[in-house]
Amino acid sequence: MADILTTGPMRVPGRITGDPAGGPPNVVAVSIKNPTTKNFTIELFGDVCPPNSTTETTFPSGPINIPNNSCFRINFLIVQPDAILRFFAKGDLDEDAEKLELSFVGKRTSDLMHEPTMFFRHDDLIEVEDEDIHQDPPATGNAWVIG
Repeated sequence: MADILTTGPMRVPGRITGDPAGGPPNVVAVSIKNPTTKNFTIELFGDVCPPNSTTETTFPSGPINIPNNSCFRINFLIVQPDAILRFFAKGDLDEDAEKLELSFVGKRTSDLMHEPTMFFRHDDLIEVEDEDIHQDPPATGNAWVIG
């Protein structure tokens, strides 16, 4: 497995697809499952490019310990509709951690509706080499909430 897994870019819609009442997703929920007998540590990063901007801001989650045979949930708070988001994971993602599973989905917390255009299963993630992604993203704030 590569050193980094990424979703690639996704645009935040102005409303949840198929919802006539409207309203955008307000978080990207990340689910992590470790079905192995080993403990792993990863770090998630959320890149945000606001509408009408070319400047990207990166929000690191800090280290996340995923014990063996466990699962973990963390939410990334969405800034605003029409922003472009990209998520990536670094850490114990080498060959020993091939079975560590991640998924990402945009959702609205008020009614738990999911946005299908913001759903990335583990198999949808793109493997890239570490040197292809900015090496040490700056800690620019906290947009992550465990839960």
